[in-house]
Amino acid sequence: MKDVRNMVEAKAVRTDGKAVLSTYQDSIMYVNDTFLNLTGYCKNQLINRSAQEVIHNLLRATVDITNIKPEDEPITCFIFTRTLEPIEVTISIESRFHEEIFIISEIPNSRLYEKIHDTDRIFSDDKMGICIISAPDLILLKANHFFLKILNEPFNVDEKAIGRRIEDIVSDDLGDPFFGEKLKNLINTKQSFYGEKYAKIIRKGNKCFHNSMIIPYMQGDQVKYLIAVFIEVTDYIRERESPGAKKDGRAAKGTIGDHS
Repeated sequence: MKDVRNMVEAKAVRTDGKAVLSTYQDSIMYVNDTFLNLTGYCKNQLINRSAQEVIHNLLRATVDITNIKPEDEPITCFIFTRTLEPIEVTISIESRFHEEIFIISEIPNSRLYEKIHDTDRIFSDDKMGICIISAPDLILLKANHFFLKILNEPFNVDEKAIGRRIEDIVSDDLGDPFFGEKLKNLINTKQSFYGEKYAKIIRKGNKCFHNSMIIPYMQGDQVKYLIAVFIEVTDYIRERESPGAKKDGRAAKGTIGDHS
């Protein structure tokens, strides 16, 4: 086993500071410090687990690593740190006998706070729901507490929602008016969307109403992210649809008719 470790450490030297994870007979035997610093996990949370379990379950990689072959070019995807921060990386594999070496390289200047200024302040606002979705694969990268409250259980917490495809976590009430084909159309047209109609979202037996806006974030001439904003207008809708408001509306129409 010592020979395996020495071999992996020698390989890590040749990866120029990239994150390295190595398995022997499908069990993780080595991770370098760069991997630990990048992901926020400790060695004892990784050693002796399978690469599939760590990269798919813990890091929530947005690619299936079983489809990556040693002869392939590095694959670009997102992984998520222990604190669920999305990081865009490339993943490649090198193989030798029973050993597989996973090499993860962070794409420079690709973190959300480097691309979208003031993300911490924006996501701390709990008066409206906001989320960032990757394009074109439509993965939920980041969301504030307000947005998560819109989702049905069990996806109304970070741990269950972040890193999942939007179509897998939104209810039909939210999916039909705001997501669904609209997101794909936004990516194709590169145009913003504003929800002029109110959506009825069922939450714990109550009807909630939201206005929505979805804005494409461009990188070059391609849509890199979709930024979705939801503003709750439930109180306004209830006031507008209350018997008193309807009566006032009919009276106003009658007055206009009398003068015509």
